[in-house]
Amino acid sequence: MRKIICFGEVLYDVYQDSKVLAGAPLNVASICSALGMDTFIVTAIPKNMEEELHRQLSIRGITPIFNYVKENIVEAKIELKKGVPNFSIDKKGSFDKIIIEKEIPKSDILYAGTLCQRSKISQESLHGIIDHNLEMLFVYDVNIRPGLEWEDIFRRTFIKAHVIKVNEHELELIRNIGIDLKKEAFRNKCKYLIVTKGEEGAELFTKDKNYSIGIKDTEVVDTTGCGDAFLSGFISKINNGAQSALEFASICAAAVAKHKGAFTKSIAEEIMNSKTPIKNQKD
Repeated sequence: MRKIICFGEVLYDVYQDSKVLAGAPLNVASICSALGMDTFIVTAIPKNMEEELHRQLSIRGITPIFNYVKENIVEAKIELKKGVPNFSIDKKGSFDKIIIEKEIPKSDILYAGTLCQRSKISQESLHGIIDHNLEMLFVYDVNIRPGLEWEDIFRRTFIKAHVIKVNEHELELIRNIGIDLKKEAFRNKCKYLIVTKGEEGAELFTKDKNYSIGIKDTEVVDTTGCGDAFLSGFISKINNGAQSALEFASICAAAVAKHKGAFTKSIAEEIMNSKTPIKNQKD
């Protein structure tokens, strides 16, 4: 069984009428676990959340690697507009103080994003894992959030990544700081650059070849977590070839889009039983 370590934020997505446990690393860990991977999450939490989080992670089949802090768990307030989320995120909280207190298990894949690196404490913890586990495939989900000072974080991180995921807007923001990611990524360690394009699907770039995928025709309720599901599907099938991994990624994203929130208990069954054809498929 392949192992993945997801590093970073565990927070609450707060809707007008409810709140759910989320954060991109938790979303990815949840989907990867549902797809049969041996999954760990590295984060920091307040001690009073320990029982609830252990229970939630146990349901999702995720092994926690926690350190405990005084800070509260972060809340990300979400406003949906036609199923697309706008985020307003607390400026400080528990995931800003992730410290590695014990040895990290040997794994095949390490996943992390940008938001979890907004504090130097957590950023140094992540890069310590990267630099001391060079055999792991490092997956970097750029995932820029409003109000985040992301430029230096990105410059430090993308040069170490084997897989990089961005959306079209993020690609433009990166271009505005003088980096043509489609060129620069492959001058470093990157093997796969994924560019998600919303209703137009996604593109995958390698050093020698490009691939495209359309989106599955589905009724969209909430796109929160769709990018995380897409990346999880790709990760889980990465050894099956680029096009096959892209197609499965699209299936995973569509399954999440049908529900409010980024994870449901039945998501694995929905993914495996999905027969909805992909539209906008490009050869």
